[in-house]
Amino acid sequence: MVTSHKDKNICVKCGIYQIECECGSIYVGETGRELNVRISEHKRSCNNGPNQDGFFSSGVSEHIWTEDGVHSIRWNEADVILQEPRFFQRKIKEAVIIKKKTALGIPLMNRRNERGCEWLHAYWDKLLIDIILRISQLCLSVRPSVTLDV
Repeated sequence: MVTSHKDKNICVKCGIYQIECECGSIYVGETGRELNVRISEHKRSCNNGPNQDGFFSSGVSEHIWTEDGVHSIRWNEADVILQEPRFFQRKIKEAVIIKKKTALGIPLMNRRNERGCEWLHAYWDKLLIDIILRISQLCLSVRPSVTLDV
């Protein structure tokens, strides 16, 4: 019998993920675990609502419980948009993606304290926003059908 000593527990569905609401808002998160585990936690938070102190354990649950209108989260469309198993790199990439979506005017379900501020200093904001907007303008001028989905 031949066996392999390689680690078989490599997380292929960990990284930065995105959850969408039918209202157009997006939640960007990161996880070092399998995506389905993290999605289950978001669903549980949405079902439970706020705790006794009025705190929501997820930006997604806060969105559906406090925003006006009827919100339907597209759980089946949630997916890892960028694989990254390394913790620090994952946090930085999540912060950059959140800043990009904010710069492009995409409504987010992320709470203010979940927007990567602690991982990406504000000094980077202007530079990243300028780069993001220039890239999006270039894509639109070269090929109007191109969208920036990251």
